[in-house]
Amino acid sequence: MRLRLGCAFSCLLLASSTMAGTLDPLLGKWQCQGGVNGREASVLMLWEPALGGKFVRLMWRNDLRNEDGTQRFEGDAYYLASDDSSLVGTWFDSQGSRHNIQATMEAKILTSVWSNEATTGRTRYTLTDIGMEIEDAIRSGEEWRVFGRVSCERM
Repeated sequence: MRLRLGCAFSCLLLASSTMAGTLDPLLGKWQCQGGVNGREASVLMLWEPALGGKFVRLMWRNDLRNEDGTQRFEGDAYYLASDDSSLVGTWFDSQGSRHNIQATMEAKILTSVWSNEATTGRTRYTLTDIGMEIEDAIRSGEEWRVFGRVSCERM
């Protein structure tokens, strides 16, 4: 009985690791500072295994400051690894938006292209020796217009 439970547990851990493995370098809690649409941004970001290790969840909490105070923007994404570097996912946010995600992880850069009926955007998460740099852009015709940049430290 113990042997079976041990094997079952080991197999479960192996399956969890395989599904989330591509995003393992991003896992953890991050504190970020920068700017979004000309406003000062303070971001709390958490990457964690979810739903039995079948997905990786990104929780994004962005406090945007201006002269009128602070406005919070929140979003959650669920990523599913589809092979060694290609991922699919879905993003939901506090503006009521839902975006499909197609992403690739190459070297130390996760590039997520998100889209719905109205918008196509791109977020690049670049791991550095001291943390992570994130750049958000929106597609306008054939061009990408950057609207946000934050620098992050692991907490």
